[in-house]
Amino acid sequence: MKNILSFFLLLLTATAVNAQAWVSRHNLTAAQYQTEFTKWTGQGYRLKQVSGYSAAGQDRYAAIFEKTSGPAWSAKHGLTAAQYQTEFNTMTGQGYRPVLVSGFPSGSQAKYACIFVKENNAPQWASKHGMTAAQYQAEFTKWTGQGYRLTDISGYTVGGTDYYAAIFEKTSGPAWSAKHGLTAAQYQTEFNTMNSQGYRLVKVSGYSGKYAAIWDKSSSPAWVARHNIAGAQGYQDEFDRQYYQGYRPVWINGGAFGNQDNYAGIWVSADPFNGADMAAVDALVKKYMDDNAIPGLSFAISRNGKLVLAKTYGLADKEAGERVAPRHRFRVASVSKPLTSVAIMRLIQDKQLSLTDKVFGTGALLGTTYGTKAYSNQIKNITLNHLLTHTAGGWGNQSNDPMFQDKTWDMTKLISNTLDNIALTDAPAPSIRTPTLAIVCWGELLKRKPARPTPTT
Repeated sequence: MKNILSFFLLLLTATAVNAQAWVSRHNLTAAQYQTEFTKWTGQGYRLKQVSGYSAAGQDRYAAIFEKTSGPAWSAKHGLTAAQYQTEFNTMTGQGYRPVLVSGFPSGSQAKYACIFVKENNAPQWASKHGMTAAQYQAEFTKWTGQGYRLTDISGYTVGGTDYYAAIFEKTSGPAWSAKHGLTAAQYQTEFNTMNSQGYRLVKVSGYSGKYAAIWDKSSSPAWVARHNIAGAQGYQDEFDRQYYQGYRPVWINGGAFGNQDNYAGIWVSADPFNGADMAAVDALVKKYMDDNAIPGLSFAISRNGKLVLAKTYGLADKEAGERVAPRHRFRVASVSKPLTSVAIMRLIQDKQLSLTDKVFGTGALLGTTYGTKAYSNQIKNITLNHLLTHTAGGWGNQSNDPMFQDKTWDMTKLISNTLDNIALTDAPAPSIRTPTLAIVCWGELLKRKPARPTPTT
């Protein structure tokens, strides 16, 4: 059953990816980033955002590509300060202007990744990089005093000193605010304050445990933001949580906090679930978890053959404090019975299985694959119907349920140990119930028979 479910989830994910007009990547080496850049730009995608950072002593990149039209553009990465200045002079001399500059530490020096565009009627602009905190504050005061807005900010730390790269544009727009040099606690306080006043986070840059950010008071799709996400897997988990709730990333920032790579991101959704409805669902789930002392939980909803929502709650590992993510697998239990039964009955309908098929023994569906001892006649008489109807004659779900002999066992170990060491108490008969081991056997049966081909659209 797991294989079939995994196949359908993979199919749904592939369909979504093929239909979407964006691609997001993170934790790429310079070579990997170049490969992704070449691949997606070759398919008509534009680089919308790139973040350079250091992880484990190596240059890393995170990026977002979108398949949209727009003016001519150019992007570079891995440039030293001198190389960036040369590139800046060349591009601006050709009528381009920078719209994003990401500075990051690379060993003992700063490097840069950047995006330039060539626009008609471009606004007046100013761009600076390699600024200390004091220099940045002076530039900020100067340009905002002349009616410019801060449109891009990147903080980075080299040799223990914080530096900034920034872009200012003389354009009209909604009210805005920007802060830099904030600790994680200060940033969270500022975030809460701005959010309560109707501002949305536009850009955020994390560096050495500090944050610089830009907010504006504009209307926008529903959005969420996260920061201080530790490690590439931690970011992937958060990405998956948001993706399966209908959000897509519009900003990803990578940074290094100590020896750990760290991420911040912004996601938006044009078609969010009703907030009141989701709050009611969250409250219901919380009560259920509290009432039953459940540390972690996830659920998924599909409609018309498509996954429309997957959401996670609580902890997957209480001791480690690891939150549940869509990648976490929960142990097979009774919730899978209806799904397994439907799949089995479909195979029966297609005449690939029969209710009277024997399960164990020479010539049976699973043959003698499992266990090391000779099968009893009772075991050899178990049919597919017995497993479906819980009438195989034993392996009950009371205190000695075989399913939970050892939670570290895989399917092979579980079935083999049960057959070898737990005898049936009765002959297979309609009056005797057998629960959870049947689920595992069903799963193995499904692996042995080909699934019905899925029609393509």
